[in-house]
Amino acid sequence: MLAFSACSDDDDKEVVNPIVGTWSFSSVVADEVELSDNYYKERIENFLEKRGESDFGSFTYTFTADNKVTLVDLDGSGVGTYTFKDGKLTIVWGEDDYDTYYASLGNGVLYIYEDYLEMLNDLELIDFIHLSINDLSLDFHKAVVKMTFVKQ
Repeated sequence: MLAFSACSDDDDKEVVNPIVGTWSFSSVVADEVELSDNYYKERIENFLEKRGESDFGSFTYTFTADNKVTLVDLDGSGVGTYTFKDGKLTIVWGEDDYDTYYASLGNGVLYIYEDYLEMLNDLELIDFIHLSINDLSLDFHKAVVKMTFVKQ
């Protein structure tokens, strides 16, 4: 009779999702911007970066191992649940109230990618005037900003 036995501490260790922890907004950069006339690209990138900072700049997320998330910002706080799998972060705040982002982690940094294409395509004349864009036929093809959050 042949018998093998092995002992390992690895069997007792719980695998922790790397997103678990508290993450505070650090910066935003226009990541992918494509439009019909590159003459306006820098203006649109600056606009998107300001919009991203306005939307996310005061955010601090806390993700727990039991898939709960707390968001604290200037307007208060919210609690929900999350899933982070295959590069997608989905946060459910309530029934029919959720956000889904492409996201990635690396070296203590959480990157969240926000797509502003729909918002750009809904710009009105006054918005073009504020952006000093006189080409009302300008088409937007891609408008993604990358928000950086650092682990606390």
